[in-house]
Amino acid sequence: MTVGTRAGASRVADSPAGPIGPRSARRLRLLVFAALALLLTGLFTPVLSLEKFFVLSNTVSIAGGAAQLVAEGKWFLFLVVLLFSILLPALKLFILMALILGPGAIGIL
Repeated sequence: MTVGTRAGASRVADSPAGPIGPRSARRLRLLVFAALALLLTGLFTPVLSLEKFFVLSNTVSIAGGAAQLVAEGKWFLFLVVLLFSILLPALKLFILMALILGPGAIGIL
């Protein structure tokens, strides 16, 4: 698709399905790495804080909660937390990075 400019020359319009430029790819890679850093931070920072009788306090992160579920033998809940809070977000970031880097950049895709 071409778009006319005022000088009469034409340039190719950016297509949503077309390749991206090197500056955009660099920005997208930085955003994916930032998302990965935020995901890891979110997995290990406290998400929930419980207080009992204003004396006992317990803070739980997603990773700590998953480990606690394993320790208590609650395997089904552990698998649900593992799948939807850890594996799928990490997989989405991996696939996004593979799409940004292009075909052949990551051997398995």
